[in-house]
Amino acid sequence: MAINKKHFEELLKKYEAGHCNENEKQLLIAFFEAYQKKQNWQKELGDKKALESELLGKINSRIAHKEHVPLPYAGKSILKPFLRIAAVIVSILIAFAVYKYSNIPNDKKGQLATIQKVTQKGQKSTIILSDGTQIRLNSDSKIIFPEKFGREKREVLLEGEAFFDVSRDEKRPFIIKTKDLTTTVLGTSFNVKAFPQEITQVTVATGKVQVTSGKNQSAVKSNLLVPGEQINYDPSSGQMHKNEVNIERFLAWKDGILNFEEIKLYEATKILERWYGVTFTFDNDAMRNCKIVKGTYKNENLFNILKSFQYFLEFDYKVVNRNQIIIFGNKC
Repeated sequence: MAINKKHFEELLKKYEAGHCNENEKQLLIAFFEAYQKKQNWQKELGDKKALESELLGKINSRIAHKEHVPLPYAGKSILKPFLRIAAVIVSILIAFAVYKYSNIPNDKKGQLATIQKVTQKGQKSTIILSDGTQIRLNSDSKIIFPEKFGREKREVLLEGEAFFDVSRDEKRPFIIKTKDLTTTVLGTSFNVKAFPQEITQVTVATGKVQVTSGKNQSAVKSNLLVPGEQINYDPSSGQMHKNEVNIERFLAWKDGILNFEEIKLYEATKILERWYGVTFTFDNDAMRNCKIVKGTYKNENLFNILKSFQYFLEFDYKVVNRNQIIIFGNKC
């Protein structure tokens, strides 16, 4: 006679109430043995023999105490009937433990510690996750991830910018959550930029990426991206747009390259703040929207970059308190 989940639950209730007959006990043991062959004991409950020994030891102790027989005599014939019963009980208890464990939701099984990695302004970091995924974390960014991923998904939280080279795992999608977007992949490489109060961008280098916005089901928007495509999400309007882009422009940062192209001076200074750990202010707000047409810099000194900007735009600057820079100018 086969035993299914419902039948097993009914038999456990009967056993706990003391109403199980011998045939029903044998069914429980058979279920346990079948389950044992399918499961990894070491991962779920530890060593099986150690668990059996522990349970049997406790039962022996109770029997010896009840019959007033010292433990050294536990092997005598007077206890053999009790030991046979104990063996049945041990098997059923183990089956019950495995069954209960297997029905705990994945997010509650052995909750592991989360790890948080933070880069300060002027810093960058390379992180390798437990599944082999590699992350290049840009300056002034934060990522939170579990010490070890669960069975159904791999999920991380990001604030700032990071390049992901995700190890492929078709059974466990890799999910990056930012304040406004959810990015889901199986295995690919892509860049996510999600700084507070800025346009959020997802740029794909290889593979396919699913990007979703909206917390309410009725307002959810989703886009599938392939290499060379980018999503731009404006948190102020909730608008999401897909474009084809030159990916090198958006991925160069991970190789120590600053790539400015058709960018406002204010936006460029925000990037420089994160890279060099400085703060910019404008003496005249009219200068903020002046546009830098193009400029590429690899491991360049900050002040050499500012001098380069001066060739395109008419402005001057002053350094105050070592890391505060004031930009002066009246026109672009």
